[in-house]
Amino acid sequence: QLFPIPTFAMENWEMGRGPTLSEVIVDAGLPSISRTSYQQQIKVCSHDGNLRRAEILLREMKRAGLVPTHVEFNRLIHACTRVGDTKRAEVYFKMMEECGVIPDHVSYNSVIHACAIRGDDQRALEWFARMKMQGVSPNAVTYGTFCKLLARSGQVDEIENLMKLLPDLGFPLNEYHFASLISACGAKDPPDKNKAEEAFFTLARMGLRPSSVTRCLAKVVGSERAAFLARRAARKTFPGPKPARTAPGSKVDKAIQAHVQKFAAYDVPSSMFHGTPSW
Repeated sequence: QLFPIPTFAMENWEMGRGPTLSEVIVDAGLPSISRTSYQQQIKVCSHDGNLRRAEILLREMKRAGLVPTHVEFNRLIHACTRVGDTKRAEVYFKMMEECGVIPDHVSYNSVIHACAIRGDDQRALEWFARMKMQGVSPNAVTYGTFCKLLARSGQVDEIENLMKLLPDLGFPLNEYHFASLISACGAKDPPDKNKAEEAFFTLARMGLRPSSVTRCLAKVVGSERAAFLARRAARKTFPGPKPARTAPGSKVDKAIQAHVQKFAAYDVPSSMFHGTPSW
């Protein structure tokens, strides 16, 4: 639970004045606040999207003489993502670096996710390239976020190519990837209902949870059809043969590699490292 902080105290702390949060707690006869307590409080704010309070807690943490680590910064960036404030997320990323804290997978993924929520493909690619330039390898969450980004613009083929590549990179496919693929089928003009159903049954054949993507499927094929397909999946009555694995060196495999090279060849704008941030 959050500390009971009066509104006037929050206003004072926003301006950096008045007694610190630690002093208020001690004066109330309560134990002093540890780093772990601050982290837990910021975590709650992050999940609730309470950016204002998370910022105050970080500021009070610094006033108490505690140097923020990547844990606090990552949670603050996540709070920015929750409220859709990409620019503020990038500001805290830059602040993290200025404090000598090295960003990790969570840091980059959070900013990329913030760009994905806004549908900013270009900015997401820039952060993806910067991530690789700094020696931080993309992980399953990174690629899952890009699937979500591609889904918004109905790029079905792009998502399929990426999904064919992931197992070879050591990232098993999960429900999140299929949800993005099915959503992309719905965003395509015109919607590709057959491809959405095919993706749904492929997920079921792999032993993943069909119930996790039923809502996405209903948006593409309609609620009644989605319910019917869900019942078929539950009975394991799948239409058609099991899809074959792409053979190395095939035309499809080469197309996948070309798609990956597009990501690998992407250059990082100099504004990502020097001078005034592009925002």
